[in-house]
Amino acid sequence: MVIRSLLLSMLLVSVYSHGEQQAEELNRGIVAVRQNETSAFIGWRLLKEDPADVAFNVYRSTANGKPTKVNEAVITSVTWFVDDKVDFQKSNEWFVRPVIDGKELQDSERFILSSRAPQEPYITVPLKTPEGYSPNDGSVGDLDGDGEYEIVVHLTGRGRDNSQKGPGPTNIYCC
Repeated sequence: MVIRSLLLSMLLVSVYSHGEQQAEELNRGIVAVRQNETSAFIGWRLLKEDPADVAFNVYRSTANGKPTKVNEAVITSVTWFVDDKVDFQKSNEWFVRPVIDGKELQDSERFILSSRAPQEPYITVPLKTPEGYSPNDGSVGDLDGDGEYEIVVHLTGRGRDNSQKGPGPTNIYCC
């Protein structure tokens, strides 16, 4: 009991002595979903190091062509944009550039929608699950430190009769 209290105290002291909350170093996390025949919703992250007055420009490249800015004025109060002149007969990719003090900074990562992308309000993540298993619970986190979230999914299935000792096999899937 004394050792447990001592370890807990040491842990709390080390957490509070650093004074700053630990956070992942994430990228912009840009995503795009097709809304209808000609428009796509584009969204991205505001990063912890962004100044309060950061603005953004959104760029689209169609069929691997030259990127063009699709917003008329810099975007200042949100981290999303609706691009309403998209040709979904061809593949499209988007990226954002933060604008700080009137200067555009480096491109974010890019998000690609293939030609004839389905009109859905979500992004589909295909899973190849072992026979007899199905997705149950999931969570996200940057597991490899590359700035992108990975999805961790707990798979259930192949239950055991409760007359047998121990739990059934556990499968964790990461994509």
